[in-house]
Amino acid sequence: MNISPEFSIEDLEPAKKKVVVSLSPDGYKKRYDVALTKLSQQVNLKGFRKGKAPKDLVRKIYGEEAKNKLIEDLTQEYVDEAVKKHELKVGLFQEIKQQQASEQEGFSFSFEAVLEPEVSLPELKGLKIQVEKVKATDTYLESVIERTRKSYSRIQELKNGETAANKDIVSFKINGESEGNSFSETSGFCTLNTTEALNTKEEGPKSEWGSDIDNALIGAKTGDTVSYATKVASDRFPEEFRGKTVKGTIVIEKMYRFEAPELSEENIATFGTATVAEFKESCKEQLDSALEAEINAKKEQALMDLLLEKATFDVHEAFASREVQGLVYEKATTEDEKHKIAHHFKLEDHKASEEFKNAEKNVRIRFILDTLVKNQNVNITSEELTQHLISRAQQMRMTGEQVRKEFAPGSPRLREETNFVLRSKALNEAIKLADVSVKEIEPDAERLKLG
Repeated sequence: MNISPEFSIEDLEPAKKKVVVSLSPDGYKKRYDVALTKLSQQVNLKGFRKGKAPKDLVRKIYGEEAKNKLIEDLTQEYVDEAVKKHELKVGLFQEIKQQQASEQEGFSFSFEAVLEPEVSLPELKGLKIQVEKVKATDTYLESVIERTRKSYSRIQELKNGETAANKDIVSFKINGESEGNSFSETSGFCTLNTTEALNTKEEGPKSEWGSDIDNALIGAKTGDTVSYATKVASDRFPEEFRGKTVKGTIVIEKMYRFEAPELSEENIATFGTATVAEFKESCKEQLDSALEAEINAKKEQALMDLLLEKATFDVHEAFASREVQGLVYEKATTEDEKHKIAHHFKLEDHKASEEFKNAEKNVRIRFILDTLVKNQNVNITSEELTQHLISRAQQMRMTGEQVRKEFAPGSPRLREETNFVLRSKALNEAIKLADVSVKEIEPDAERLKLG
């Protein structure tokens, strides 16, 4: 009596297998009887003590339920057994199809498996990569100190006689007319962002009433009435005036400006330090930390770019297909779109897309990183994983309930975060083996401007 499953494997493509699993009628009957016995011990039937109901009665009432549960359990069990027995390095499972499940014909099903590629990496020891590191010059530090000082800015109303400048907030009443139609005493406010500021890419919010309005207000004082002319594009104007040229006046009611306290010993408590020197030292530590993180990221990127170039392996398009489907699904805005993507996705429709190119690259990166993890025997301690999960939860502002749900043992999210830590460790170990040369460069004007 053969009560063990049999497996037959067919090569569909170089990296794709079809596995057919079959269990004899005797084998299926035995497993079904075991399932019914377990169920009969659990159910409560009227007129019988728990676990004492006749098996035939249990079969009559719960037979279909027991069969469906058995099919589910056998499928998972035999898929795992087939993979382990035949040492299949499965990356994706596709098309699990049940063929039969009865005491007369036995149980059988098939599944298709896309195999992970065999990744060949170059020798890491001595692999040459070069990166540029920005110097923490005195000028750069001063720009960081100034940016940090400005981060403590508080809004202040401008005094009488002070004139409006770029980034000031202006409260006003506006009047206008166009083609015989007019509006009056419409209240408004805006943060000024002048044409000059836009042309020089100076930081500031997008013009709210239009650059003509902003330019007209520059240099004005509280209480002034200024004239303007503009072709209306902003939805701040009444609807009937949009798209038309409007002329009118603006009466300035109040003006505000974000003012940063001066960096002095008298104001130092505002900045949360005991002395100006301590504040500057804190800024220096922030700059050094930021530049260190930047250079580490550059090393990782440089090494990954080199490995992408030199690693030799072919990736089945099914991996990219799954990735693209996920990217497209995330962009869907309606439930109908999401349903179509989930159930009727066709890779052919996306092969020329930017998503497909990104997906292919992302898939290759993951396989390279996983190979680094394997080759270097990288492991993760429970303390490392816990620390990472705490950091991730804080970063995403997760509640306690969300943490318990998302990071539950065996959950997809926990596997994802575990793989992230393993891959990061593997990449850092690889960098230590590589021959990394660092070229120091001066900070450019844009970096000095932004701090």
